[in-house]
Amino acid sequence: MGTRGDLRALIDARSIAIVGASADPKKLGYRPLALLRQHGFDGEMFPINPTRTDIEGMPCYPSLAAVGRPIDLALVLTSAADTEAAIEQGVAAGVRSFAVYASGFAEQDEAGRQRQQRIAALARTHGVAVLGPNCVGAMNARTRMCATIASVGELMTFTPGPFSFVSQSGAIGGYWLDKILKAGLGFSKWITSGNEADIGLADCVRYLADDPETRAIGLYLEAVRDPTALRRALYAAAQAGKPVLALRAGRSAAGATATASHTAGLAGDSEVCDAFLAQCGVQQVESLSAMIDASRMLVWGPAEPCRRPAVVSVSGGAGALMTDALSAAGLGMPGFRPEVAAAIERELPSFGRAANPLDLTGMVGAEPLILKRVLKPILAADDHDCVFVFTGLMHNTAPGLVESILTAATTRPRRLAVVWIGPPAFAVKALSEAQIPLFDDIPQAARALAVCNAARQSAQRLASPALSDVRSIEPRRIGLALTEQAGQQRLGALDGLDYPDSVRMIGGLAVDEAASILSRGPTVAKLQSPQVLHKTELGAIRLGITDLDALERARLELEAIAHRIGAESEGVLVQSMVEHDLQLIIGLRWDEVFGPVLLVGRGGTEVEAERDIALRVLPVSAQDIEDALSGLRLGPRLMGSRGRAAMDLAALSRALASLCQTYLARADIAEIEINPLALKAPGTFTVLDMLVRMNG
Repeated sequence: MGTRGDLRALIDARSIAIVGASADPKKLGYRPLALLRQHGFDGEMFPINPTRTDIEGMPCYPSLAAVGRPIDLALVLTSAADTEAAIEQGVAAGVRSFAVYASGFAEQDEAGRQRQQRIAALARTHGVAVLGPNCVGAMNARTRMCATIASVGELMTFTPGPFSFVSQSGAIGGYWLDKILKAGLGFSKWITSGNEADIGLADCVRYLADDPETRAIGLYLEAVRDPTALRRALYAAAQAGKPVLALRAGRSAAGATATASHTAGLAGDSEVCDAFLAQCGVQQVESLSAMIDASRMLVWGPAEPCRRPAVVSVSGGAGALMTDALSAAGLGMPGFRPEVAAAIERELPSFGRAANPLDLTGMVGAEPLILKRVLKPILAADDHDCVFVFTGLMHNTAPGLVESILTAATTRPRRLAVVWIGPPAFAVKALSEAQIPLFDDIPQAARALAVCNAARQSAQRLASPALSDVRSIEPRRIGLALTEQAGQQRLGALDGLDYPDSVRMIGGLAVDEAASILSRGPTVAKLQSPQVLHKTELGAIRLGITDLDALERARLELEAIAHRIGAESEGVLVQSMVEHDLQLIIGLRWDEVFGPVLLVGRGGTEVEAERDIALRVLPVSAQDIEDALSGLRLGPRLMGSRGRAAMDLAALSRALASLCQTYLARADIAEIEINPLALKAPGTFTVLDMLVRMNG
């Protein structure tokens, strides 16, 4: 196994060879060379074509070796069948990186999959970076490198900006680029990863985390191929203060492949991916438009989370709608301090009122510069961390409104955002050039601010994460199910979690031990069979047993159930009944993509009917688990709402973090499910039922 290639050789390439270059505009080999020249790439270019000596006045070389010097990047525009040979020749000639555009690899058939594997092996063996195959290339706004076959390259104007994008789809990448440029934001780096034979999503994010010209990162993803590498890259981005927005395909629930446990049934594949991205600080959006809106706030708006917005509106009704939208996003609307209110009221007519939201009244139509005069004391007071200005149409007064906004933004940068319904073109241009976030309507602005706030908060949360390498753990497969008692014995004592007093009765054995448990209070009897995983559904449990006669009747009934359904019986487990306030389900299982996953949620017999769960991909800290518990709908009850005693969430979270460590350390176990875990305030946590499945 060789060393990984350096993505910087590709994105920051100063010399580019175009393998398969053509002078025919109808051929694929024409477009990258034409686009590099069209957009003024400031490095060297070497067309490669053995049938030509020049292309449009540029010397053309018969092979990569004929260039006679090392090359940073080779754009491979040959067919899939010829790609492997082109890379081998490039490696021999000293090429440091490759972009492969052809399709016909793993996405097509088995022969293509093997072809792609050979390309990946070449990359690893020789330590070169390979982008693709089946990608549409990459761009670097600083060097004006437009190494793409995407049609957007022909129509675009290079506009450098702070936002970079990585897409597993070439088409989606093109759509994003068109939108980001039309929004006036510009871009820094643009990468399409295609089939990811070598360079993957994680490599691209890690590069951008270190890129000084990138301040925010956008992703389009369909598959996570290396979760651990991606997690490390996303944490690096967070630590560098670079928020990550993602648009993800395949969010519909695919269901779990195994349904033998509640854990597998409750945690769908898509939800595990959502949990993984959220843990890594990624903010998911529902569309490219929403991503562009959020990016406006991220790169031009407040640098810290906004918790105290103000609204200044040309319409009282619009101000109320804006307040509703911001309140729905969880933001307060503090009023103006007395001296600020007094300064505002001096500018308003007698019927005006200095309240947040502030209605400028009809006066603004005749005197648009009133906006400048009221913004000055609001921004100077520093009581509001973001001020939204709302207007609509008002083309006759637009020059005065734009002047007011620009003046205010100059005095307090990154504190203003504008919602302008139907703005004139000159206003859009002026606000964009001044880097002031501009939105078409109220909901977009409120959603963008909510995403921006979440991104800022995630960056703070991930300031100093500690990660361990879970990929060194071998994958686990569901195997033999153990009875509850066997599972307890296999796991042993659990730090912070209790087991009830219990004894297993087989036939007439262990009567004295059962009587001892009965002497301390009511008991429960449960059939022990590896074929009966959920006892309630089969009636294989008896509650409230208070004497030996009742216990013997229960034992015989439970044994009869096993006989009737043909299940192997390992006796009856007799346990003390435990008083409790709440019940949770705790599950640990192996996800085929993300590895070990923790599920916490509302437990008991209604676990599916009252679905209230949270997921975390391991490794996970006690604080992560506490956040997950607090975020449940059950969370307020755990924290002692309405006079109830609060649970010691910190102690519970530490106990569950210890259970996660036990799971990671036990290669023999594929799945652990505790349902229910009984909670008694403030800090008693008892395992009332458990399912353990071995790694098979």
